[in-house]
Amino acid sequence: MTCISRIFLGFTAVLGLVAGSALGADAMLRVLILSGANNHDCKTTTPAIKAALEESGRFVVDIEDHVMDMKPEAFAPYAVILSNFNTFGTDAPGAKVLASVTPDPASHGSGKPENILFTTETGGGRGFAIFLGHDVVSMKNPAWRSLLQRGTEWASTGMTTIASSSIPVR
Repeated sequence: MTCISRIFLGFTAVLGLVAGSALGADAMLRVLILSGANNHDCKTTTPAIKAALEESGRFVVDIEDHVMDMKPEAFAPYAVILSNFNTFGTDAPGAKVLASVTPDPASHGSGKPENILFTTETGGGRGFAIFLGHDVVSMKNPAWRSLLQRGTEWASTGMTTIASSSIPVR
């Protein structure tokens, strides 16, 4: 699968890491978005990801554009690390596939099944990846926003309290 971007929770992939899971259901969850380099327009998509998370009222979001300069302690305050930074590769080992598609070769697709939504759990951490939402227009889709919010919350706490119906339709 060609990786779009991962929010270990992914913009085009939301791939989320967990810093801790002892957070209450009503606590604001701190999210760090890694950005600054991507094969898609991260200058517009990263703010769109931030806005989609913050509109839920569940997340406080920071953005880091200088990922390569970060030290390990910089990650400590966050419940979730969301990568909108180039993370090309394959699905994580042990990933549980939740959804896949077969892109049509007539539309420049591979014609082969590609995973677009999956979770991982390893070493006490949880990951959620969504390979959808390549641009700001796609990120306005209420279903995408719901997947981003609920997947990020799950990666952080192991549960979801955000109702999919709470996503405003625009």
